[in-house]
Amino acid sequence: MSYGAAAASWTITRDLNFYNYRDPAVPLSPDNIESYRYHPLPLNAAFLGNLTPEDQSILGLGDKTNIIPAFERKPGHEAFQAWQVRMFGAKVVLEEFGSRVAARLRRILRAG
Repeated sequence: MSYGAAAASWTITRDLNFYNYRDPAVPLSPDNIESYRYHPLPLNAAFLGNLTPEDQSILGLGDKTNIIPAFERKPGHEAFQAWQVRMFGAKVVLEEFGSRVAARLRRILRAG
């Protein structure tokens, strides 16, 4: 990315590495299995036309080796999250109450 002659010339590059964890011979650590880190990627078949069986194999279509149906990640900070939900609820109630009080005071001051 270049920003003209006045700015220093520099380039941003991004290198991506994709690893194939569908091979049953590649052992996954218990942490990776528990966090479901290397789950099969969903692919939109509408964009994948004319795939050969070899292409499908490379993409892992139909391979359900590492799939966990209906996976839900365990929350790491349940107490903190519950506290935040309660505090947000209190904030909403107090803002609503404050706006009602302010509206009533405006009506009283206008009438008086």
